[in-house]
Amino acid sequence: MDLDEFLRLNGADVDLVLAGARTIVELGPDDRLIAVGSLAEGLGNRKSDVDLLLLTSRAEHRGASPDEVRSFTAGRSLVDLRVVPEAAETGLRERLAAWAGAGWNLMVAADFTPSEMLLLHRLGAGRRLWPAGASSRSGDEALTTQVGRLKLHIARHMARTIQVDMAGYREEGDAALLVYAAQDLLGHAADGLLAGSGFTNPTPKWRSRLLDRLPMDWEQSLQLPVSGLRPSEVYWRLHRAPAVATLDAALAHASRIAAFARAVFHWAEESLVHGAPAPRRVGRSSGPSPVAPPVLDIDVDFHRIDQGVMIGRLNDFGQTLEMSLAQFAGLLWLDNGGDLADRAGQATSDENLVLDGALAGLVDQARQAGLQLPGLAPDAESAGGFGARHALKV
Repeated sequence: MDLDEFLRLNGADVDLVLAGARTIVELGPDDRLIAVGSLAEGLGNRKSDVDLLLLTSRAEHRGASPDEVRSFTAGRSLVDLRVVPEAAETGLRERLAAWAGAGWNLMVAADFTPSEMLLLHRLGAGRRLWPAGASSRSGDEALTTQVGRLKLHIARHMARTIQVDMAGYREEGDAALLVYAAQDLLGHAADGLLAGSGFTNPTPKWRSRLLDRLPMDWEQSLQLPVSGLRPSEVYWRLHRAPAVATLDAALAHASRIAAFARAVFHWAEESLVHGAPAPRRVGRSSGPSPVAPPVLDIDVDFHRIDQGVMIGRLNDFGQTLEMSLAQFAGLLWLDNGGDLADRAGQATSDENLVLDGALAGLVDQARQAGLQLPGLAPDAESAGGFGARHALKV
């Protein structure tokens, strides 16, 4: 439900909202009043509130805090208004631009609070209500791109921490914590997928709804066997926890999520950070083949180097491997349950993928470097493990 439909169902319209806002604050000619939140983004429902931001340079509002809410009603609608001084908006935009220009560094957390991240998103995604007649979107393309990179960075930074935690839970034999951590990782992977697709809303509750807005061919840009499913359905199936909290079942659940996250984050970084999408492939995956675990272990991550990729374990002083982007694309394909022969058969000369003995040898190198997932007990599949991965194939 969007803003206009919501207001109409509640006996109001934009003019009535503007009239109500004027009972709370003055609207000057240089002010900007922006509708933000779920209704402005077409995500709302009959129980939603109308959220407004007043962006102003007037002296009486210089000390205002965006956390202070001023409420009024328009028809049967509850409206929450926050005042953001123009100096605060400008300062936040400048900090974001400086961060975006400083280079991609996943070792350091981005210095933005959740409320600042939400405000940055809303500045780009809001609908301008004032000045009168200015109903266009409030942001600009540069801001949206920078906020997308910030959302991806937050997801990547958090995901790496979770992967290290998952390896620790496995060592401790804590199946429950391993499953819960994996589901957190999946949420951040969804954020990365959305960020790479231009959706900057940072609120977790909207992940599934926003995933439904991705195009049907979303998998073709990722290094994934193509299931033909909506991303929200893949997210749902991956989120489904094992029925029994055994360590083998938990590891199966965690490893397939980690494999999916690696593919998503690689694609999103190529798109948002390095300016080019990851190599594309076309067609469907082959039919179900003998069940095999992902190639890489749950705490293995990647780092972009020149025209290639380095992979290794997080928080570990073990071996690393370097490879080309094409080789990494093939490795991600296998990591997510793809068949080597099928992948090689669908490679094109444009992709410049050399996937015969070279990729098979790379998998062996990953094993020798200690980066491969250890074998699972035979009952892992029946306990909700890797067999569920093939439910994604149609």
